[in-house]
Amino acid sequence: MDIIVNDFYGLDMATTKEYGFGGDALLLAEFARPKFKDVVLDLCTGCGVVPVMMMANGFKGRVTAVDIQPGAIELCKWTAEKNNIQDRFFPVLADLNELDWPAESFSLITVNPPYFVAGSGKENGTESRDLARRESGCTLAQVTKVAGKLLKYGGRFCMCHRPERLADVIFEMRKNKIEPKRLTFVNNATDSAEPWLILIEGKKGGHAGLKINYIQNGR
Repeated sequence: MDIIVNDFYGLDMATTKEYGFGGDALLLAEFARPKFKDVVLDLCTGCGVVPVMMMANGFKGRVTAVDIQPGAIELCKWTAEKNNIQDRFFPVLADLNELDWPAESFSLITVNPPYFVAGSGKENGTESRDLARRESGCTLAQVTKVAGKLLKYGGRFCMCHRPERLADVIFEMRKNKIEPKRLTFVNNATDSAEPWLILIEGKKGGHAGLKINYIQNGR
């Protein structure tokens, strides 16, 4: 595995051509911004860019990072060891649908899930990219169900997704007692006609009341 080392404000993060990251993951990490005492779970972590970005931004707490792909978790382990953060960055190889952890174990759950339903979207040519892009390994419904179980009452759930799936996202969040509280539409910096991404935050057991804003950012 040919590792590419990325410098994130003093932290070295491992990626490969197979397991990389996009601007959506970076925006999610900035959007979620863990609080001092948060215990964080990052689902569908891939190369671990969301946890690494959180730590690069100064978060000193614990982050558990889950992915179903062995190659991705190996990169996360490399990053943890390289930066000597094994005591607070915990990569876990697992199918999120089979996690048997106690309920309400985390105060912040983040996820950059597959955006497209199985059988849709452009062909990517590899199984790993298909798992990252399409709901062949996990669905939006499964992601939010796991979050609803593992999130503490009053805890936050932060997700990035495609604007055309917004109705599905809100439906699944409310189905799992996660009330949408903050929604950001992200427009392309060169063409603000339509957003290319949504960032949404929900609160476990929260009251209704959604704040909406817009930002411009390139893909």
